[in-house]
Amino acid sequence: MSKLDETIAGLKFDEKGLIPAFIVDAESKPLIKEGLASAVASGNDTAVSVPMAVAAGLGEMGLSRMLITPKLGPCLRLCKVFTDMPLATGAPADLGVRKVCEGCGRCVEQCPGEAIPVDWPDPTAPAVDGKKCRDFWRRNGNSCANCLAVCPFMKS
Repeated sequence: MSKLDETIAGLKFDEKGLIPAFIVDAESKPLIKEGLASAVASGNDTAVSVPMAVAAGLGEMGLSRMLITPKLGPCLRLCKVFTDMPLATGAPADLGVRKVCEGCGRCVEQCPGEAIPVDWPDPTAPAVDGKKCRDFWRRNGNSCANCLAVCPFMKS
């Protein structure tokens, strides 16, 4: 197999816009069997998902550091498969997200854990300050998703 030089970000949605990890695992098994996939990852454990999805043209990064897509807004989960398989590449999308986010900022204001920095995100940066977010979840006894609830790109 050639050196891994292509990263493919793929999205699969169920009726609620979620991507069960077992779907990514099941769909990657034929690639692994054929020697076309060298690793399967979920979340940001192997590489940061949002910048890859942006580079693939799936959406834009919002101030919240979440991927904003035309169809689902920020309400999705990303998974990825790393492969040497030749595939067509996308181009970054321009949905006008930055302009809307710069005039909004509700995700930052409504984050009780103060986990979303005020400055515009570095496109290679992790989603949020994970420690602050987890610490809030522990204190609260639950997650919050305020950033999703107040996002003007949220789809009903």
